[in-house]
Amino acid sequence: MITLQPDDFAERMTRQVASRPALYSVQYALTYRCNAACVHCYAQGADAAAPAELAMDEVRRIFRELADLGCLHCTVTGGEPLLHAEFETIWTILAEQGIRRLLFTNATLASERIAAFLREMPPDWIEVSLLGADAATHDALTRRAGSFEAALVGIRRLERAGLRVRVKTPVMQGNAHQISAIRALAATLGDG
Repeated sequence: MITLQPDDFAERMTRQVASRPALYSVQYALTYRCNAACVHCYAQGADAAAPAELAMDEVRRIFRELADLGCLHCTVTGGEPLLHAEFETIWTILAEQGIRRLLFTNATLASERIAAFLREMPPDWIEVSLLGADAATHDALTRRAGSFEAALVGIRRLERAGLRVRVKTPVMQGNAHQISAIRALAATLGDG
């Protein structure tokens, strides 16, 4: 496992910026499948047909090429990235290429095993969207009963593992009336 210290990253970024144009950051949607069906999202939920996911040899090739191009950071997203059967392998490949990682997840699938894995190979941040300050609002917007409570359990599990978690909220008609309450809830979770 390759682990970069913050100073290593700053030095590497400074060298790359000074030496040549580089590809610094990418977003990689591991899958378009999701265990939610959020009203605002392009992912259509686990019930919908999703485009085929890349084969692992293709993933390895792409990440090697990204590293060769100077990529320093990758946001891993989806759909729901934790739904991908090879999530841990893909995460490891990114780390082996020396690429820093940020994880976008709904946290509902953040099991003890996933939390332990991420503790060993931590992202810079884990960002979790909360769409409401209560189950009625959040679950209505995710169109999945129980998703609010599952997200809170996942966020707390990730935090207990010592991971840096941020709570974020896309503001829309269905939750705009709760922004202050969401902010208050976020202050008790993650890094706000």
